[in-house]
Amino acid sequence: MKKFTKFLSVLLIATLLVACGKQEAPAPKEESGDASKDKGEITVLVPEWGAPSDEMLAKFKEETGITANVETQGWDEIKQKVGIASAGNTAAADVFEVDWSWVGEFVAAGWLEKLDLSDEVKNDIASIPYFTVEGNVYSLPFINDYRIAYLNTQMAGDKVPATYDELNEILLQAKKDGKVEYPILFPLNAEEKTSTSFMTLVFTRNGVFLNDDNTANEAAIRDGFETLDYQLKNGLIDPNEASRPGVETFKGIVNGEGAFLIGPSGYVNKLDDPEFSKVVGQVKSIMLPGKDGVSPNTLAFTEALGVSAFSKNKEDAMKFIEFMSRDDVQEQFHKEKKVVPTRVKALSALIEDGTIANPGTLLDQAKTIANPFPNGVPSYYTEMSTSMFNIVNEFALGKLSVDEATEKLVTSINSFVK
Repeated sequence: MKKFTKFLSVLLIATLLVACGKQEAPAPKEESGDASKDKGEITVLVPEWGAPSDEMLAKFKEETGITANVETQGWDEIKQKVGIASAGNTAAADVFEVDWSWVGEFVAAGWLEKLDLSDEVKNDIASIPYFTVEGNVYSLPFINDYRIAYLNTQMAGDKVPATYDELNEILLQAKKDGKVEYPILFPLNAEEKTSTSFMTLVFTRNGVFLNDDNTANEAAIRDGFETLDYQLKNGLIDPNEASRPGVETFKGIVNGEGAFLIGPSGYVNKLDDPEFSKVVGQVKSIMLPGKDGVSPNTLAFTEALGVSAFSKNKEDAMKFIEFMSRDDVQEQFHKEKKVVPTRVKALSALIEDGTIANPGTLLDQAKTIANPFPNGVPSYYTEMSTSMFNIVNEFALGKLSVDEATEKLVTSINSFVK
């Protein structure tokens, strides 16, 4: 009994001490302004080239009170990490890289949260449709990469071709004059750059690649193979492109290895950089040629930011998306990373203030970005692309005729449609 009484006494004293402690604790000071409030932390997973600078992250925290912790990994590693984590219903990061080619797969798997972007933002980013599925936007394009045509005027002359007929005529003459052995640089290796290059060729010449029901447009695909067939048989494209890495093919335009390339938009502001180009002052960007005149379209192969469907910090993650969508932030991002902005407003401002000194057709071509996928990028794009680049590669090696390649690719694409 004494022990129990003693226990109650100790308990009573402890309780009084805790109560007194609570009463003596000073009330937290109220702070004003969002910037002073610590609203939490988010994680951001992007490639090194897509990582915001410390200054940008500090600006984000100053404006929102949210700390963004950035982790960089390789492109393939990011996709793998997101896939493994999402399969276990967890977030690899609150915000992560979403390549244009992943979005269909990620949305079908339920890995991405819908975004609520303003009409101003959606109307100013031409590649938004690539990240839209059934009317919902799932990622914010933040690093632009669209196809632009490059012409070496020292090899091909100053005349700018508007059509492929004009282009072929100009380049055949350059070859005849001994200015260049193989004027056209076109990836034909069994890899992704071959698929994107072939889609660009087909879409910019015909305005269609897939039909509204996602089946292949046979006439357009045949036209693509016929165009390549002519250029290969007339020595405009080096047959060895079939075994050359696509990135080396692209670099050929700045290494003086060819006269014409449809390649990355990011090359535009590097053409006259002697650290990047061996042909300073010789290459200029031109609008993409088409069948009957300048093509009204180009394709974008954009990188974007998405919010994990399994994030426990979705509200804060959305704030980061909103921050990265702003034109002033995209201008700053270009100045630090030299990436092409997805916001036309930001791109225009950078050209007007001279930050992008030699823009060529960068802005005009950006306004022509169109989507070759009428229902969004298919969830089976990776499988479709693998089939495509293998078939184009077989064609380039002379293993398939135009008819055989067309039939094989059309049949393959249609086999994925459910």
